[in-house]
Amino acid sequence: MRKLLLILLCVPMMFSCVENNNTENTQNNVVLDDIPEKEDRNSLLWKIEKDDEISYLFGTTHIMCEDQMKYTDLLDALVQEVDVIVYESDDNEMMGQDPMPYGKGVFGIDIPESYKMKNIFSNADIDYYKDYWNSINIDGSVVDILINTDVISAAFIEASFMMYNVDCETTGSEIYLEEINDGKDEFFLENIPEIKNVFTSWINYTYDNIDFSIYDVESAIQFNIETYSDVALLNDMNNYNNNDPQADYDDMMSMADPSDPNFETYKVLFEGLDGFLIQERNEMWMPRIINIMNDDKALFAVGALHVLDLVERLEKEGYTLTPLDIK
Repeated sequence: MRKLLLILLCVPMMFSCVENNNTENTQNNVVLDDIPEKEDRNSLLWKIEKDDEISYLFGTTHIMCEDQMKYTDLLDALVQEVDVIVYESDDNEMMGQDPMPYGKGVFGIDIPESYKMKNIFSNADIDYYKDYWNSINIDGSVVDILINTDVISAAFIEASFMMYNVDCETTGSEIYLEEINDGKDEFFLENIPEIKNVFTSWINYTYDNIDFSIYDVESAIQFNIETYSDVALLNDMNNYNNNDPQADYDDMMSMADPSDPNFETYKVLFEGLDGFLIQERNEMWMPRIINIMNDDKALFAVGALHVLDLVERLEKEGYTLTPLDIK
């Protein structure tokens, strides 16, 4: 489930693996006022206007290969233009968190024994699962943690390992913004307890709506391999670098293939991902976004899959949103 990393928080283990480069500001050649309006209402960058005040909303990719970092000049210009930079979550706060304590879910969420993978799947399925992770040199102690948690938490940690198995130096939009920010105030739209509540809701929703007795572990592992392939990851970045967050969202929601034995499972997983990790968090962020704009000219840098829904919500609050045709 590679898409998790496009919209999820950057957990401590992720930041410890990233190599930060390009720490010096680059000379940017982007003039924001010269960027034309995009013809279709589908963009990573939006101008937010109300009462002669302007802020910006930009869709980020949390993790990417460094050589695919396309929008550096644009980010330079945005940072120079605004008073404050606003992220989803405070990675410094995350650094103090154990991403998944043994026997619990992500961020230490308490989960029932009946949710744990070792108690859902047969011994044969668990052995197959262990053999797969051992075959790609994932330490047995890590695999033990994975089978002693729920499927959502396991998928989150699996995604971290798979993304860092790519053969490139990694970076991310937020990482770059933090590097080039020279003294601007930084704010955050959520805190750890709120994040845990969202994940708890998503985990409970999943277990209330999935029949794991028909779940095919072998097919799930093959799905995992295909969705983390170099080709699949490149397609993700093509959508992003083509300024097409709608295609990125559509691709995610269409990943549940009706011919896959686990189709009904994936359908529930992605519906929950959309409903909780995107919609619920966006709803929680909205009053905070508005309060920040009441005081400061802001750049809101949030995961790309949040952007189009936030645009609709802001328009309902009386703001004018203009999609910009970034290249």
